Amino acid sequence: TADPNATDLLEDVLEVPDPFNATAGLTDTEVIRTTCKLYGSIFLILFLIFLVVRKAYPGVYNLKKSYEHMYIPLASRPFGMFSWMWSVFIVQYDDIAEQCGMDAVTTIRLFEFGVKISLVAV
Repeated sequence: TADPNATDLLEDVLEVPDPFNATAGLTDTEVIRTTCKLYGSIFLILFLIFLVVRKAYPGVYNLKKSYEHMYIPLASRPFGMFSWMWSVFIVQYDDIAEQCGMDAVTTIRLFEFGVKISLVAV
């Protein structure tokens, strides 16, 4: 015979809030909004740090322009604070493969694939 108090105990256990569930009681919209604020602010801070460090240490971010024996025409293009972002979309894969190697093309395509996958997940 089953104890009728056992089902009441089970229901009480199931109703106990989980202390590790940070989204308990939030709607889906609030969770997405909070997530975007958190990761968006982290991205913005890291991106601004990258822009400052890139200007302070150009040799680290453009080795092929810094050393004569590694010089390639693609590295000699002048890029401003944000203008390099538009050039990323203009440069053809063939130019990158010819001047930087197939590993650079593979890395760029892998990043593009990751962006597409993450956009589908959103």
